[in-house]
Amino acid sequence: MEESKVFNVDLSNVTTHEELHKTLQAQLELPDYYGGNLDALNDCLGDLAARGSREEPVSITFHGYKYMKRSLDGYFYAFRKVVEDAALEHEGLEVHWRRRA
Repeated sequence: MEESKVFNVDLSNVTTHEELHKTLQAQLELPDYYGGNLDALNDCLGDLAARGSREEPVSITFHGYKYMKRSLDGYFYAFRKVVEDAALEHEGLEVHWRRRA
């Protein structure tokens, strides 16, 4: 069995939607065809979760999002909902949030 992945996603320099999606693509190793929107993120999180299992989930820790939360306002909450919903839907995906880097 392939060893599960652990991702630490630093959002401390993100201030726009575009920066968020570029950061996610790079730090989560999303494919080149990633669409850079929340629907595409949902699809890719499902693909990531397929690499994991209940015993060894793919783990994503988002940190340093304090300023991003202010800059993106409602979009931050939509992003967080997509991520949280994906973690609930896929047992191979585990998500953590840390405000500080």
